[in-house]
Amino acid sequence: MVIVGVLFEDVLFSQQFNKTLSKTYWSESIDGALKSDYDSALSLLLLAQEEAHRRGDEIWLSQIEKQRVETLLRLDRIREASDLLIEQMANQKENVSAADSLYNELLYAKIEYHSGSVLNSYRRSMELFESVEQLDDVEISSNFYLHLAQIFNLANLDDQVKVLLDKIEGFNDVSEEIRMRSSMLLLDLYRRSEGQQKVIVLAQDLHKSIQDMGFTTLLPEMYLLYADISIDKGDLLQAQNHLIKCMEIAEKIGYGRYSPALFRLGNLLSDDKPSEALILVNSALSSPQYSLRDSEGFSHLNSAMSLYNNAKKMNDQEHELFFDRFRELSRVKISLAAEYARIRSEQGSDNILNDSQSESNGRAFRVVLTFIIGAILLIIVLMALRLAMIKSKTRKNKLNFTEVLGQVENKRFFIDKIKIEKSIDKKLNRTDWQILELLSQDHLMTNKVLAEKVNKSEEGISSSLRKMYALFHIEVTSNKKVALMNKLSLISAKKAVINVQDAQDVQSE
Repeated sequence: MVIVGVLFEDVLFSQQFNKTLSKTYWSESIDGALKSDYDSALSLLLLAQEEAHRRGDEIWLSQIEKQRVETLLRLDRIREASDLLIEQMANQKENVSAADSLYNELLYAKIEYHSGSVLNSYRRSMELFESVEQLDDVEISSNFYLHLAQIFNLANLDDQVKVLLDKIEGFNDVSEEIRMRSSMLLLDLYRRSEGQQKVIVLAQDLHKSIQDMGFTTLLPEMYLLYADISIDKGDLLQAQNHLIKCMEIAEKIGYGRYSPALFRLGNLLSDDKPSEALILVNSALSSPQYSLRDSEGFSHLNSAMSLYNNAKKMNDQEHELFFDRFRELSRVKISLAAEYARIRSEQGSDNILNDSQSESNGRAFRVVLTFIIGAILLIIVLMALRLAMIKSKTRKNKLNFTEVLGQVENKRFFIDKIKIEKSIDKKLNRTDWQILELLSQDHLMTNKVLAEKVNKSEEGISSSLRKMYALFHIEVTSNKKVALMNKLSLISAKKAVINVQDAQDVQSE
């Protein structure tokens, strides 16, 4: 909280001070805000994004953009999170890392989940499972396993949840938030299987850890868990107090999980205060968070439907206007029940999680793996023989390519405007020629630098280059600028070439 307070005093109102902050200070301040207040964290992330742009730090900028999407999801601003992710993916460079690409896919699955498309999120996540396992990235893996565990928890697949939480527990460098959230999920499992006293002790220990680490943003979920524990042991008054506390904290930190607490509270009051209970449940159904978080509110649909049916039997005319909205519950309930049943069915028929922990399947896997390795070795031997036959043929081409590349590297390209325009029977505009002149001096110049020198936007530079790639039939997937300048140099003077095929064409001429 101290870090966040200082940052908002000095950073928000002093652009000059912004420029003196270190990257580490920014990161620590954002981490502190994410623990205490999601709205504040989002404001800081926007400022940090501007700073990352100013510094030209692409890696830091990518990290901030991902944090923005995650924070918007916490704030239940699902549409904004979706739009931001789509924009980020559209602006990705061609050489985006496998980790960044996989993280974006995970964010897309999370957006599906928070939008209520649980089955779609589950299937998309399972498609990513093997890629996550192979990537060996703790941040992505722990985040992914927790997301999948939350889906399995809703579908009552306790064994699968435990497997995923064990995977997270096996990591050494998991973030504090992931560790705390996985502990809360594990405690929810214990609540359904262990004795009351043990669960209460574990909950108190976890609550203390959350407070000691300053995770105010996790407290609403902790109080929801407390309420469930109190309901399990029959202490309804204490459960009400926990739910009220949950909503008070959630409102302070900008956290949108009001609906589950309202559902629980309405259910607790349904016998003694049915009219008040109706108002609470109606508030839950009316909130924008409910329509986006109905996946998390599924366990409370039964109690809400029961409340509606009781009120209907009592012929409560005072709240007749609420009933139309309550009737929507039946459709939501049927839809989500079908999704969770499908998830359980698919996990039962093809469960890679259980396969990974089953010793018998493990032995079968090792036998199959041995066979596959033998087959691969045989293929490698055959390929080696084949490669040996073509090695002498390819060596000459490789040497030619290396020689030609050496001639082009760090060399100024010569371009002839008349010959170039004549070759395409078309005149290039002033901006095109400015770009080509700059690239003839430095073919490694980035679009950002070109934009600054030509006084155009980066999108304008990209558009101009795409047009010229098409005009001069540049079809390579990498080093397009070099290939373009080589083609123009070839047209202008029949000299330096970068493409082996072009070199062969010149030799044949």
